Amino acid sequence: MANPPANFVKTCAVSHSTLGLFIAALLYLVCISGSLAVFKDDIERWEQPLAQETQLPPISAIEKSFNEALNDSQKVTEHMYLVFPSESLPRYKIASEKEGWYLNESGEPDASAYTYFADLLSHLHTYLHLPSAIGIYVVSLMGILLSALIISGFLSHPNIIKDAFKWRKQNSARLYETDLHNRLSVWGAPFYLMLAITGAYFGFIGLLLASFAQFEYDGDRQAVITEVFGEEPKLTEQPKYIQLEKIIDAASEIDSGQKLFAVVHDSGTDSQFVELYIQQANRFLYSEVYRFDVNGNYLGSDDYLNGSVGKQIGFSTYRLHFGLFFGFSVKLLYFVLGMCLTVICVTGVNIWLLKRKHQDFVNPLWAAVVWGAPLSIIVAAISSLILHTSSAVGFWLPYVLCMLASLSSKNAAVFKNQLMIANAASAILLLLVHVALFGWTLFSPASILLTVALITYIGVLTYFLNYKNRIGEKSVSKDLGDKNTGVASS
Repeated sequence: MANPPANFVKTCAVSHSTLGLFIAALLYLVCISGSLAVFKDDIERWEQPLAQETQLPPISAIEKSFNEALNDSQKVTEHMYLVFPSESLPRYKIASEKEGWYLNESGEPDASAYTYFADLLSHLHTYLHLPSAIGIYVVSLMGILLSALIISGFLSHPNIIKDAFKWRKQNSARLYETDLHNRLSVWGAPFYLMLAITGAYFGFIGLLLASFAQFEYDGDRQAVITEVFGEEPKLTEQPKYIQLEKIIDAASEIDSGQKLFAVVHDSGTDSQFVELYIQQANRFLYSEVYRFDVNGNYLGSDDYLNGSVGKQIGFSTYRLHFGLFFGFSVKLLYFVLGMCLTVICVTGVNIWLLKRKHQDFVNPLWAAVVWGAPLSIIVAAISSLILHTSSAVGFWLPYVLCMLASLSSKNAAVFKNQLMIANAASAILLLLVHVALFGWTLFSPASILLTVALITYIGVLTYFLNYKNRIGEKSVSKDLGDKNTGVASS
């Protein structure tokens, strides 16, 4: 096959570089937070490692505690939830729209369900901590632009697939960054494109539904929702007490899949009813949704299992985007590939910085963007554990301070080293804070995953500081000359 015209390749390369630089910082935040958010349940488990996991309570005891919460005016909200144990979060949880409680072996609320850091991380990935009505579109736009970057990247490098395993060994930072960027881009391209498309879907499906409602239902969104998902049951004179055990038994006869959670709608009113979400191991569908009245009588389902192809695809997107299938191994694969995409974001800007052959405030500022993000995530984790808050200030305040500090830096390489040291120190502090709050639970089943991750991160930072960074500075010296050794890549 003949190569495309040189002018076409050049145009694609310029478009790829311009677009990449334009969205680099935001895309980097979406990628790094998304890679970590894959382990949201594991992070929630780590935030409260003292909850009961070894001896789960019987459903009869859970039913009693659930109804007590429903009849407590201080706890009840319009929707109340019962979360069932899973592989990544093996504990029962009762929750309102404001707070939650893990259940002990007797089925009674025991430890508070702290999800502050997990929620903060998830909100960063989904909304960039913007108001949800705005943030969802900004992040979804990142998905569309990422798709454009992937396509333009391939078009601007006609030989990129042929050179998929080519790695130049010259002692040059620019060649190193270029080969790392191109190789990771090729190896994970199908995965990145899937993430981009599914990520774009989350925001713009709402826009499409709104447009459809405007043209077909005179702007009535509820009519569209009813058309797609069916109408909610209209019940009256429902008893206050919910026969949870009967509902679970009835659901098990219909569907033997994994129970995710139960939701009580219109809690505490005479029109309340229960929805049970059940997930099938052999399907990408997030779940099927079954409805029951409070006495356990079956009212119907949303029919995702046998619904239209479009309906099934739509309800499979979340699970596919976050790797919620086939257990821990897939989540680990998603994390690794997600971090590869994060590295691609970084190396793309690094290549541009090295091509400039001079340094200014942009060099240390980019180092602050790259290394300030994980530092701020760790600081946010510390503040969430201590203060029991998921305020975005815990992330953005240290992040902004890192960027402001970069403006006074004269040497990007030195500043990057300082940020890496701060990352390692904050990771150690986080481990110490966890011990102070929860005792020596670091290597308990609830905490060991994040403990190992933090220790590994500290080890990687130490390796780069003691060896790799010196190699990188020598490479940059060759690219830029001895006068500009401060232009180290991030």
